[in-house]
Amino acid sequence: HCAAGTAYIPALADFIPMVRGTSSMALAGRHLVKAATGEDVSEEEMGGSAVHTKVSGVADLEVADDAECLATVRRYLSFFPSNNRDAVPVQACSDPVDRRCEELYDIVPTRARRAYDMREVLKVLVDDGDVFEMKPDWARNVITAFARVGGQPVGIVASQPKVLGGTLDVNSADKAARFVWLCDAFG
Repeated sequence: HCAAGTAYIPALADFIPMVRGTSSMALAGRHLVKAATGEDVSEEEMGGSAVHTKVSGVADLEVADDAECLATVRRYLSFFPSNNRDAVPVQACSDPVDRRCEELYDIVPTRARRAYDMREVLKVLVDDGDVFEMKPDWARNVITAFARVGGQPVGIVASQPKVLGGTLDVNSADKAARFVWLCDAFG
C-alpha cells in the first residue's frame, strides 16, 4: 500500500505491476478519508489495482499474486538491456523471420469499414505469437506492447480498430507517447 507522498514514487517508475487485492496507491489513506468526509472506503476503492489499470492508467498490469508479479517483472525486464547504454538482449529464435503470414487473410477484413482485433494481427507477426502488452486495460483504442521479431526485442504501438475505431484520444496519445519514450530510452 502506498499513501500520501509514497504514492508519487511508483507513478514515476517505468513499469508498475499491481497485485489484485493487495496493492494500492492513493494520495490519502482510508482513515483520513473517514475523518474528513465520514465515508468508509476500502484501500481497493481508494486506489487499488483495478482503479489504476483501468481508470487512471498509472499502473501497467494487474496480476493475481506475488508469484505472478515477480514472473511478470522478469518477463518485462527480458526485453531490456542491463542499462540504457547496452545493446538490447537478442534471444535465439526458431520462428523464421521470412515466413508467410497467411492467417492475416482471415483476420483483416477486405472491407475497410469492418473492425478487426489488432491483437490477433500482432500474434501472427511476432516470434511465436508472444506479445507482452503494457496497459492493456487503459486507453484500449491503442495497443502498446513488447515482442520479438527474429529474436530482437521490439516495441509496438498499434491502433485497435475494435475500440473507438482505433482513433486517438487524450489517454491513448499519452499511453503511446510514454511507451515510445520508454522504448527510445533503452534502444
